[in-house]
Amino acid sequence: GAVKEILNTYAEEDIFAFMKKVSLNFKGTRNEFENNARATFDRVDAIKYEGIYASSFVPGEKSLEVTFRWQRRWRVYATGVEETAQGTALFRLEKSGDQWLLLEVRETNPLF
Repeated sequence: GAVKEILNTYAEEDIFAFMKKVSLNFKGTRNEFENNARATFDRVDAIKYEGIYASSFVPGEKSLEVTFRWQRRWRVYATGVEETAQGTALFRLEKSGDQWLLLEVRETNPLF
């Protein structure tokens, strides 16, 4: 459920709402991650994630790790062409209050 919530928030193309789902302790450069998300929002429309299937789940009290397969569709503004991609990703999440925040992303294809 936490993975789907993060992906659905991203698909809303609201950078402020999306970055609230990203931990301040994000592994990697948080600003670079945000800039990449903004750049995607500037060039695509109608982002939709489909077929989110968890294949591995490592629970913890304050963190969890989920490996999942995903499929994405989006339309490119400049061309109007719909593109699809699929791959496998690993999200490490940390508990913050009553929600899970994105701590780390590892992926086989660009997920964001």
